[in-house]
Amino acid sequence: MTGIIRRKYESQGASITALNQKSTFSYTMPAGYSRVAGVFFNPALDFLLTLRSQRAQDNLLTNFSTIVGNYGFVPLYNEGLETDVLNLSWEYLSGGVVPPAFPFINTFTLAYE
Repeated sequence: MTGIIRRKYESQGASITALNQKSTFSYTMPAGYSRVAGVFFNPALDFLLTLRSQRAQDNLLTNFSTIVGNYGFVPLYNEGLETDVLNLSWEYLSGGVVPPAFPFINTFTLAYE
């Protein structure tokens, strides 16, 4: 018998109005969870992401480009982040192959385990 992996998701979005727009989203690790399993994003848009853990006092993800040709998810490998506050800093670089018209809403989702 295998164990069940419990996962919780938290999303935040912003209205994107121009190239090189920057911001930071803050996420709080939910009670009963201890790691960030990964980040979901739109792989058709080019954002530069940095995810910082206050508890670890280090980046879990540094200068990651979301236009890397994957499926819109980057897995992360970390532990011991109970009660952590995470800061996801992002910058919109380009609209990829077919840029959307401004303004548009973009969302980033963290997956907790």
